[in-house]
Amino acid sequence: MQELNKLDIEEKCQKIIENVPRNLTNDQKMRYLCHELALILEKSTEFFYEKDNNERRKEIYNNYKTIENYSVVCRNAVYKHVELAKKLGLNCNMIEIKADDSQAFPHWAIEYHGDNNKRYLINPIPDFYRIQMGFSTKSFCSMSEYVHYNGPSFDTMSEEYLRNLDQTLGYLKGNMYTEELLEKLQTDINTKLGTHIVRTSDIYQNYNMKMLELLKNEEMSIEGKMQEIAKIDPDLSKHKDPIKESFEKKIITKQTRKIMHNLSVKSLINKSEELNGSRDGAKYVGNMDVTKLAKLKDELLIYRFNYLLECIPQITEGLTGFIENKNFMEEIKKYLFKSGERELVHRHTVTSNENSQKKYYMMFSLKLPDNSKIYAFYNPETKECSRNIEPLDFMLDNKLTPLKDSSLNEEMNNSKNLSQMLCQAEVPIEEIKITK
Repeated sequence: MQELNKLDIEEKCQKIIENVPRNLTNDQKMRYLCHELALILEKSTEFFYEKDNNERRKEIYNNYKTIENYSVVCRNAVYKHVELAKKLGLNCNMIEIKADDSQAFPHWAIEYHGDNNKRYLINPIPDFYRIQMGFSTKSFCSMSEYVHYNGPSFDTMSEEYLRNLDQTLGYLKGNMYTEELLEKLQTDINTKLGTHIVRTSDIYQNYNMKMLELLKNEEMSIEGKMQEIAKIDPDLSKHKDPIKESFEKKIITKQTRKIMHNLSVKSLINKSEELNGSRDGAKYVGNMDVTKLAKLKDELLIYRFNYLLECIPQITEGLTGFIENKNFMEEIKKYLFKSGERELVHRHTVTSNENSQKKYYMMFSLKLPDNSKIYAFYNPETKECSRNIEPLDFMLDNKLTPLKDSSLNEEMNNSKNLSQMLCQAEVPIEEIKITK
């Protein structure tokens, strides 16, 4: 791929054709072609976001035989797929769906005649980010019906068959799709949350602070320190040797931390049958005594939010454009946040104009139960994230503007549209400087 990155779109497409593995079936060739094109193309922000400039949108749509800067809409994406498919000897056609009142432009898809006389439908663009991030596809030969299309229904490739295609072509890492790996990520964050819950409990914190306090006390004897620990540890007689060892070595040993952990877990279990539930993310399940449940939920929600911001720069290297990044953000939310929490996390689109070129960024907000909000800014190009920002000041300082119809305008609760405020700011436009 490093060699491909130096080439223009036509050269890259030619390389894709030249690099097709030998002895593939037609279905394997089509899967290969869609996969390789998805790795270099991106959904057009100019077409899908700049809806006020209808003339430019018409120009992009009608000039479908050309792809500028690897940016596509349905029509030129489908045209390019069909053009290359025919070079591979595949039977493909473009299918048009006439625009209705809700559509400004007709939609295009691919009709593909595959192995065993099967007829399939392919919508390339929705799968761009999924292929770039190693997800299973949703719009490749998987739809039997096509909205507003009057032709015969299409065949559907089974999940097992698609997985076999990807395994044959070497597209599965460890024979797993990314959503399956994210399920492991979900387990990982729950484990981290379990540790977080325990280590922020009163029992653990009090024990930890007491140990630190006694370790610093050079005048008190070890026997005296053990008597102090006995006041907060009802089970000291069972594990006094490890605690004594910590005082002798003047550190909190791994064994002592395990004792603190187990004591904290035990303290969190309520014997009352009236409280039935479990603390999400913990390694234990049972009836829990959560005396500060509201605060606990806030802490865990913030923990998940920060975990999201920490993860995204590390796992999004393969994504091409802004919309692919945006789509992936919505996908990963499903794994990091529980039902009922996802609605509290919002992703907004903000833009800047640098040298007359519009660039797109993300603003995240987390709404807490007390209606307060936490904001963060993310730059998909540089992978830089600024957390705990004051959004209005941040956007003014960095010459950022939300999209015209963005809910962020209402969220700021301003009497004026934020875009108007930014336009009226008497500060020369400079290059955006983002600090972590």
